[in-house]
Amino acid sequence: MEPFVPQKLPIKKLKLDSFIRLIGPANQCLKENSLLTKNHAEMIKLLAYREAVLSSKIEHYTATMEEVIAYDNGYHLQPEHADEIAEVVNHYRALEYGIERVTDGKELTLDLICDLNSILLSSPESQGKNPGCIRKVQNWIGVPGTPIEEAFFVPPVADALTNLMQNFEEYLTYDEVDPTVLAAIAHAQFQIVHPFEDGNGRVCRMLIPLMLYRRQASVMPTFFMSEVLLSNIGQYYGLLTWIVNKRNWESWIKFFLLAIKYQQNCLSQYLTSMLTLRSSIQKKIQCFLPAKETEKLVSRLFDQPVFDKTLLSEWIDSNQLTENLSKDFLKAKIFNSFFDDELDEEILSFTALFNLIDPIRRVANNSQSRKKA
Repeated sequence: MEPFVPQKLPIKKLKLDSFIRLIGPANQCLKENSLLTKNHAEMIKLLAYREAVLSSKIEHYTATMEEVIAYDNGYHLQPEHADEIAEVVNHYRALEYGIERVTDGKELTLDLICDLNSILLSSPESQGKNPGCIRKVQNWIGVPGTPIEEAFFVPPVADALTNLMQNFEEYLTYDEVDPTVLAAIAHAQFQIVHPFEDGNGRVCRMLIPLMLYRRQASVMPTFFMSEVLLSNIGQYYGLLTWIVNKRNWESWIKFFLLAIKYQQNCLSQYLTSMLTLRSSIQKKIQCFLPAKETEKLVSRLFDQPVFDKTLLSEWIDSNQLTENLSKDFLKAKIFNSFFDDELDEEILSFTALFNLIDPIRRVANNSQSRKKA
């Protein structure tokens, strides 16, 4: 199979009538999402972790939100999966970095995109993949271990990438018919060009909320779309293939605009469910603490839902209350516990939250707590 030669952006002669009616509803969904997230900014961190897990799952990673948050806070929930979990943590950190940079006013440039890839591939296992550097070798997509002759798709040759990525960077500031259409086209083009040795799909999905924010389609760079793409994985990759094989951009754009509506419904449901849980937990904790301390503790639990008893004691400022609350919440299955062999201590997890929003749950973690042998 020969390397693919992509069209330069912008795409000329798009058939606007095939998707123009979907642009308005898509933008309305983005406005609704902006209002929700702006009013509940404390939930964004959790949704960013969730996005990292879902985007990684598209690449066949199986780390859970609970494991990722535990690892990111220095705990070891599944040490046998540590390398994979660390990569998903890096995904979260890259996404967090991108969000911080664009909200600080930085343009979405090729340098920033390379930084995202560098952070994503910062684990020792990825150092041979030239993190943060535009590839200088030919890559291909196919069954692992198969030669290029048997590839499903061969991206452009490395020598073409300088011009292609310069064109891509310029397109990010182009006055497209609508920011949602620009995001759709840019996402597909990045996937087709595959500019890095590894991490292309994950970086590409990170760019969606950043592009929508920079083009003022959303108030916050937090419209994450990996859930809808994962739920429709066959159509996701199939329509990208149509671009390659048939130069059919319109079907992909239509799918992307419809996906915005589906994703907004999902995000709205998760935010509503988290707020309901927050209210319920707050009422339970008020049996132990005054209202002001209760509000503070609930905020802490949603900010860091994996913690040790020492940290919980600092949040509550009482060792006895820590014991009473943790025992009652373990019994009520609001908390779960596991023993961290490396730290030699019991760790608590806000399992009621993870049961609600964690897209991957290991059976062993659901059935019982891990105890010290």
